[in-house]
Amino acid sequence: MPTDLYLCIFALALVVVGLRQWHKPRLPFPPGPRGYPIVGNLFNMPSDRQWEKYLEWSKKYNSDVIYLNVLGSPIIVLNSRKAVNDLFSVRSFLYSDRPVSTMVTELLGWKSLLSIMPYGHAWRIRRRAFWQEFNPEHSLNHRPKQLWYSRDFLRRLLDEPKRFLHHIDYTLAAVIISITYGLDVQPEHDSNIECAEKALGQLQEAAISGNFMVDILPFLKHIPKWIPGAGFKIFAEKARPDTINMREAPYKQGLSRLLQGKGDPSILSRCIERGYSIDNSSDEEVIKDVAWIAYAGGAETSHVVLSNFVAAMLLYPEVQRKGQEELDAYLGSRLPEFEDLLHLPYVRAIMLEALRWQSVVPLGKHVPVS
Repeated sequence: MPTDLYLCIFALALVVVGLRQWHKPRLPFPPGPRGYPIVGNLFNMPSDRQWEKYLEWSKKYNSDVIYLNVLGSPIIVLNSRKAVNDLFSVRSFLYSDRPVSTMVTELLGWKSLLSIMPYGHAWRIRRRAFWQEFNPEHSLNHRPKQLWYSRDFLRRLLDEPKRFLHHIDYTLAAVIISITYGLDVQPEHDSNIECAEKALGQLQEAAISGNFMVDILPFLKHIPKWIPGAGFKIFAEKARPDTINMREAPYKQGLSRLLQGKGDPSILSRCIERGYSIDNSSDEEVIKDVAWIAYAGGAETSHVVLSNFVAAMLLYPEVQRKGQEELDAYLGSRLPEFEDLLHLPYVRAIMLEALRWQSVVPLGKHVPVS
């Protein structure tokens, strides 16, 4: 009987959590909301716009470090730059690791993202390879593609201005695919772009703390998907193929073009030039991961900034007018190049304010307390 089995599993989980709490050393923790026996702050955890609730607690308890406990798993929330710097920079040797999200890493398959990987040898190799591509000097390699697609973006806006959000999404994805794998994209309904949009949307849902009980009680990953409450397994079963396809499909396409001598310069081609061999399975995994990290991390964050920029120009037309006047005065009738930015101080200030105004990632990571 599924219901009885489900109740038994839940009771067993409560016993396990109770034992964990009983054996925990009773050291002082920072202030935070009071929880309930065994479940702790499970029912206090916000399901959306978490940063607003954390800030509210920070003000209520007059502390930029807040303590929570969810089913025996302690969580520290940092609400100030100083607190983040003190723990993650000054004491980075203690806090360089990452909390493990069973849903994201094991069930969905995102375990090789730099922001998720645990600190160690594999992380350092990928971090080094990523830095070789995206340090300030080598980032200049990407400018020709960025410029070409920005021009294409303007043409799309001129033809269909009401679809500006679609044009932003398409252009950013096209730039990333071209820079990363040396591939061209279809004018509409590109399979790689559509797959990435699905996979990234699923990642966003899975990464929200508290959305899935399996992140709090990892042993639940072993229960059958037909048990009530195991909907996370059905979600993961549908989402995981998109994650795998996002990582593998453009890599295979880009590698095929390189082997045929048709590929444009890209992150993929430069990784191979730097000595990573596609005939070595470990090296190939590094190549895939570096390309995937760039692909996954580039489009979504830039989408938020550009969407916020459009909103800002609508809300503050006088800023748009002054920026346009500066562009017209310096450029005349030509389009801007990267080198022009030094001569456009007001436009540069608008760009920086778009990055500051609405934070791309208002919420960082929960840090488990050991």
